[in-house]
Amino acid sequence: ELPKNIIVTDENRLSLLPTFARSKAVVIPNVPRTHKYPAPEPDRNTLTLCYFGTLAQERGSLFVRGLLDASERVECIAAGWVSDDYTTELCSHPRVRFLGSKPQAEVNEILARQGDYLIAIYPINNDNNRNASPNKIFDALHTKTPVIISDGVVAAELVEDKGWGILINSEIALNYSQIVEELNARKNDFVFLDQDILAHTWETVKFQNTSPCGAPS
Repeated sequence: ELPKNIIVTDENRLSLLPTFARSKAVVIPNVPRTHKYPAPEPDRNTLTLCYFGTLAQERGSLFVRGLLDASERVECIAAGWVSDDYTTELCSHPRVRFLGSKPQAEVNEILARQGDYLIAIYPINNDNNRNASPNKIFDALHTKTPVIISDGVVAAELVEDKGWGILINSEIALNYSQIVEELNARKNDFVFLDQDILAHTWETVKFQNTSPCGAPS
């Protein structure tokens, strides 16, 4: 039996479908459920990076290590799946707290309480990475934590447009000391509007994409 609907996670991925398939497609972003997150802990005069998900050298580990080396006041909380030896070594760094694999709801609680930034770095060396639709953007929105995202990812346009974080060109040599200065200077400058949070909840998205009989429209 042929599928009645094709689910994609954003408008960009919808545009990548063959023309004949688009009439069956529905956009359902990978957004979290509504949840009241705890208030952030008092500022401890550190810069705390949260690094969650698939952990790999080119997907954030190299970037995190650069920031750690640039300043002794940079710390990192990591959780997820370690993909290479470089990241294994990073997780043993004295200023990295590696939590292993944790449920998304649990890491979002940590993010809300302790995170100054959420890492979303992707190597822009293939179409899959360029067209990534990271749920991290919406985790950052809901926990009111700015995201650091590669500027070559199409979804980074949303981050830039809404002012939800900082774009990084991860394909060039970076001045990590300068980036640390910028991150410290701007970490309290970001505004996450309640209307944006509400618009990007599972309850809202589900309602918009569900017909009265309960099937995707």
